[in-house]
Amino acid sequence: MFNKIRMFKNMKILIILLTVVTVLTGCFFGTAIEKTVTPTIRAIGIPLDINIGSMTLTVTDSDSVIIVEETYTTLPTEITIEVPEGNGINFELTIQLADAFIAVDPGAATSYTGTDTVDISVDSAVVTLNMRVGSTKLVVPDYYFNNRVLQFDDISDTTSIVLNSASPVFGAWLTAGGLQFRPYDIDFDNEGKIYIANNLGGSGMGSNCVIRVDDITGINPINFTEPEYDYGVIALTVDRRNNFVYYATSAASLLNSILNRSALDGTGEIELDVTTGVASIDSIQGMTMDENGIIYISGTTPATDPTVFRYDPVLQSVTASYTMPNAITNNPWDVIAKDDFVYITNPDGADGWKIIQLTPNLTTPVGYGIDKTEAMYTADTAPGHFYHPRRFVAVLNKKLTIIDDRYGEELDKLVSIDDILGTNWETLPATGDGQSMFFFYVPC
Repeated sequence: MFNKIRMFKNMKILIILLTVVTVLTGCFFGTAIEKTVTPTIRAIGIPLDINIGSMTLTVTDSDSVIIVEETYTTLPTEITIEVPEGNGINFELTIQLADAFIAVDPGAATSYTGTDTVDISVDSAVVTLNMRVGSTKLVVPDYYFNNRVLQFDDISDTTSIVLNSASPVFGAWLTAGGLQFRPYDIDFDNEGKIYIANNLGGSGMGSNCVIRVDDITGINPINFTEPEYDYGVIALTVDRRNNFVYYATSAASLLNSILNRSALDGTGEIELDVTTGVASIDSIQGMTMDENGIIYISGTTPATDPTVFRYDPVLQSVTASYTMPNAITNNPWDVIAKDDFVYITNPDGADGWKIIQLTPNLTTPVGYGIDKTEAMYTADTAPGHFYHPRRFVAVLNKKLTIIDDRYGEELDKLVSIDDILGTNWETLPATGDGQSMFFFYVPC
C-alpha cells in the first residue's frame, strides 16, 4: 500500500505553452479553400509537483458541438487540429493526475481543468486556460464524536487520511489558538485548499469560524474571525470565479441565520441581507454556488416552511424559492448545483423523495430513494436504500456523493450515484453499518 503522506512543497505554477496548428476550412465563390493558423494555447496554474496521467483537449463550436477531442498521455509540444474558421470557439483542457500520484499525495485534487472561448481566424489568437481544480478526492467531515476530517481517494478506498487535533502541525496550531475542532461542512478553492465550517455551537470562544488548510495534513492553517452572535458555522460555499467564501451561522434562539462573505483569507467580511426578494430566509442548513455566481440555500422561511432558495449575492435578493410539499415530507438539509440541475438531500423524505432534483429555477421536482420504516433501519447498502441523506461532499466531481447518516441506530455510509435515477450506485463501506469508519452528524 502506498504511503499516503508526502512532504508538501511550496506550490509553484507550471505554464504549458502549446503551439496549435489549426487548419481552417471555408468557401470562396464555390471553391473550397484551406488555410492554417497557429494560435498559442497557454495553460496557466498547474502545480509543478504533480504527476500527470493524461491530458484531454476538447474543442467545441459556438453551439457546443464537439469539433475535436484528443487525449494525450504525455505533454505534446505541438497539436494539429482541424476546426472551422469562426467566432466563439471553445477550448477545454483537462489534466487527470496519475493514479499512483493520487495515492501518495495529501492534496485534494485529482484533476485540473481550464477553458477559454476565442475567435479563430488569425495567427495572433491566444487561448488562455486558467487551470483550476476540476475534481477532488472525498474529503468528508466526521463531525459527531470523532471531531475530524477524513480524506478517501475515491468511493472504493477503505483507508482514510485523518485531520484532527492529533495531526502534528494542525493540532499544535489549534492548541496555540485555543480552538476546538468541530468540522461540519467543506468546500475547495481553485488551488485545492480546503475550507471547513467549524461548528462548536454557542459560546465558541473563537472556534465558531471558517478554517482553511492547504491539504489534509493541515499545513498553513488559518482561521477567519468568528461571525457575529458566536454560533457555529453550519454551511459554506466558495465562489471560485470571484475568490470569495460565503458562510452561514446556525440559527440561535430568537435570531435568524447570518450569511457572511469574505475574501479567501477571511478578510473583508460583510454580512448579507437575506430578507428581500420573492421570499425571506430565516434559517440556513446548506448552500452551494453554481457556475454563474448564484447561491442555492436549503433552510426555512420565517414561517418555518422547509424551503430551497435561489439567492443572488450581488443583488442580495432571493430570486426563486421551492417550498417542500407535505406529501414529500420535508427537511431540505443540503443542496448542490450540478449539470444544469439543483439537487437536495431530504433525510425525512417519503418514499421516492430522499434525493430531489430541481431545475435552476427551482421547478419540476424529481425524486429518488427508498423510504424505510423504523423497523427496517438496519445496515443496508443496497441501491436506493438511504438511511438519512444529509450532506453532499466532493462537490466539484461529476458524480453525486452523499453522506448518509442515521443517528440512534448508528448507521453511516457514503453513497455515490451518477444521476437522479441512482445510476452506478456505490457505497463506502460496501457492506456493514460503517461504524468502524465514521459517525458523521448528530440529529439536526
